[in-house]
Amino acid sequence: MDEMHLRFHIVVTPGSAKLAIHAVQSLLLYSPYEFNLVSNGLGAEELALIEQFSGRAARVSHWHSPERGVLSHGVILSRLFFTEAEEYFCFADADLFAVAPFAHTLERTIQAGAAAVTAGYHLVLDPDNDWPGFEGKRLKGPQGETLGVTFFAVYNRRLVERVLARYGVLFERYDAFEQLPEQVQKLLRGGPYQAPAYDTAKVLNILLHREGGVVQHLDMRQLVHIGGLCGKLLPQCGRLNKIRRWLRLRSCNPDLDDRSLLPPWWKRAWWLLVEPAYYADRLGTYVRERAAEFYARYVLYLDGRAPAPVLGVRDPELRRRIELGMFTLWYAWRRDGLLYAPSAPRADKAAPPAQAA
Repeated sequence: MDEMHLRFHIVVTPGSAKLAIHAVQSLLLYSPYEFNLVSNGLGAEELALIEQFSGRAARVSHWHSPERGVLSHGVILSRLFFTEAEEYFCFADADLFAVAPFAHTLERTIQAGAAAVTAGYHLVLDPDNDWPGFEGKRLKGPQGETLGVTFFAVYNRRLVERVLARYGVLFERYDAFEQLPEQVQKLLRGGPYQAPAYDTAKVLNILLHREGGVVQHLDMRQLVHIGGLCGKLLPQCGRLNKIRRWLRLRSCNPDLDDRSLLPPWWKRAWWLLVEPAYYADRLGTYVRERAAEFYARYVLYLDGRAPAPVLGVRDPELRRRIELGMFTLWYAWRRDGLLYAPSAPRADKAAPPAQAA
């Protein structure tokens, strides 16, 4: 099988430049592909870091969004779609790490003729739940068809252009049914696909199925997706938002351990303490939110800007998954040595977490 030429766009939001560089280093190590770092509202310091890295690293380019502020993921993906004419349009999240070679399995699935292939191992998705629905984490549609995810995806350009020409839809997120193009509203209204909102690319994937295409998802352990980390590293994810989140969780779960909910500046260490009795869906939305907070604190620890967070999880499957994410991040920081950020502290002295089996 001839090697495919794929170029992945990785959107980088404020606070995530170093994270994205480490993620790309892992993808470069385990694949032959090219990667385009897309600065989305970055400040001067992080923009310079991205430009420095892309100037030095082979197979890495950089594209700067001219708009001020941070665009939604779906909007910037739709704009990127028109910046190239490659046979396949590809993108990945800045918190997705390769831990082993993955190209052969990915390319075999692409060349089988799928309209879109998504892939990765999400640390906080329940392996025993198909997660039907139209939120970003949900893999299946209401009739069991695969809708995939957006943390690692490869789309057949010709088939996407067909949907665009017929329905006027690309990768956008729709926060209300009424935001859909009128033709799409007529198609979906009154059926199982009518919903109050649709996350990034969900409507596109629904329409790809309608046009006879196939969307496939590969549960690839070679690609570890931390999940939600970039949002927690945003500078505007500040004290007010953390207090609101703390009060909301506290009102819904009065028996939760207070140490796990306190904003990090109220204590020296950030705790993650989750008991199975405290959430309805195993490894569900609540756990994803808490785990993302924990990983953000762990990244600060690896950068030398915070004490080590404390992991207090008793559920064995959840603990194994979170430790896998910790080890993935620790190994990336250790391996790369912050090569392209010489002014930042190294993670050499950070203790390795227990490696999950």
